Amino acid sequence: MSMNDQPCVDTYDVSLDHQISILNAAAGLEDDSPVPRLSKEELIAVHLNNLEVLKNSSKPQKPKPLVLPAAYAPSIVSLNDLQKVR
Repeated sequence: MSMNDQPCVDTYDVSLDHQISILNAAAGLEDDSPVPRLSKEELIAVHLNNLEVLKNSSKPQKPKPLVLPAAYAPSIVSLNDLQKVR
C-alpha cells in the first residue's frame, strides 16, 4: 500500500490526544521490519497533495505542538562523582 492509497488527513486538524495515540501505536511497531521506501515520484505526489491540503484549508495554520517520547530516568549519582578522575 502506498501513501497515496490512504485517506487524506489534514494533520493540523488532528487533536493532540490523537497525535499521542499515533505516537504510542508507532512505539509498538519498533521491532517490525521497516516500511519499504517510496519512490521519488511517490514522494513528490505526497508533497504536492500536502500543499493542496494546506492551500485549500479554510483556517490559518498554527504550528503543531511538539510531542516528545518519555525521557529516560535521571541519574542518581551526583555530577561531581561522575566527573572524578580515577
